[in-house]
Amino acid sequence: MGKHGISSKGTTSASKKKTKTKYSDTKNEQPIKTRRKTTKRDVISYENVPIDSYEQYSEAKTKFKRKKINKRILKRCLLIFAILVIIFLAVFIIANRQSLTWDNINLWFSEHIIGEDGSGYPATLSGTSVSKGNFTLVNGRPCYASDTSYIELNSNAGEIINSQISFNNPVIRGTRNNTIVYGVDGTGYMIHNSKKRTYKGSTEDSIYSADINDNGSYAIVTGGSDYLSVLRAYDNNSKQIYSYSFADYYVTCVSINYDGSGAVCCGFTTENGAEKTKIYVLDFTKEKSIKEYDLSESVIYDIFYLSDNIVSAVADDSVYTFELDSKDINKLDYESRILTDYTYNPDTRTFAIALSRSGDGHNCDIISFNSNGRDEFTINSSYKVDSISLYKGNLGILSENMAYILNEDGSVALSAEAGSDARTLLVAGSDKGYILGISEIRTIEFSK
Repeated sequence: MGKHGISSKGTTSASKKKTKTKYSDTKNEQPIKTRRKTTKRDVISYENVPIDSYEQYSEAKTKFKRKKINKRILKRCLLIFAILVIIFLAVFIIANRQSLTWDNINLWFSEHIIGEDGSGYPATLSGTSVSKGNFTLVNGRPCYASDTSYIELNSNAGEIINSQISFNNPVIRGTRNNTIVYGVDGTGYMIHNSKKRTYKGSTEDSIYSADINDNGSYAIVTGGSDYLSVLRAYDNNSKQIYSYSFADYYVTCVSINYDGSGAVCCGFTTENGAEKTKIYVLDFTKEKSIKEYDLSESVIYDIFYLSDNIVSAVADDSVYTFELDSKDINKLDYESRILTDYTYNPDTRTFAIALSRSGDGHNCDIISFNSNGRDEFTINSSYKVDSISLYKGNLGILSENMAYILNEDGSVALSAEAGSDARTLLVAGSDKGYILGISEIRTIEFSK
């Protein structure tokens, strides 16, 4: 009996040690058992794992964790890179939205992927004559207007456009993407993009001047039955959107702004035997000119927008720059030097002039202007400048039978033989150019 008592007491004591019980405040509720929280272990016990195996296991685990971290970092880097690419493309598209037309994209694909037709340069000119001013670049490709045709060539001298001209005294005005060809004192004109002729039209009165922008909007100045000159502006579908009549001045040149919302015109007249020039600033939503500048005894050869608010004009005796929100005029006087040639680059919106210090056209000062119309640098040279050309920071000149690309200090960076019949130089790259000769267009490669 004593043995039984000892056995019963021991069992009770053991059960108390093994199980801990919590009781709630309510007597009728069942006791709540609590369990110790367990964590998942990679190895149940490290006591029986050899040291070498444990170290290998730990090293493999560390490498696995590093690989996961590296993948995570790589994914983040790729995401950041993709975002930067998208931002770059968005900025590029916004900055070049005027050039990124379907025609331009299709033309680029044809040129660079499919390849171009043509038998190579030199290319024989169509027609009997091409004036120096009727040879220009559109999208980096040469085009010209002869007395019979408007021709645009690719890099292999294949014809992209060949439009027959049915008017006399043709003149080209071009931008990066579009050209307008018209007959001075005639009534016919044609519009081309970089791939084809998009419009052919005529005016009631004789054409004095015309201009076109990258969007395809254009302006034409003609004579008028009741006025000395009339300007008419058109959208890129050749629908007339505006007209302005000039009672006192013959308008000799015009430039339309980049979005086709306005224009500047140069008017010329005589009063008491004296020549007078006036610059008109037009807003196509206003009936009257919004600003006028009077210039005494200067004959304006050309005028162009450098920005929406800055315009420069090349005259026979000076270069004028106007900030359209101001009445101030910045004037660079030629100081008895003779203008031999000038060029305007629509890509960089810069221009340059060549002024001869001697009566025979030699000893030219070459002045380059930035996109604010300020003279950036001057080269005092001994060259005779027959033609001057700007292309994306490269300043080229044609001097007799040689073509040069000049540094800002006047030293020769590159040169090429142009030919004894060379009349006009078009720089088309850092080491490439086109030459207009008497009967052909040819390419030149500049070298040191």
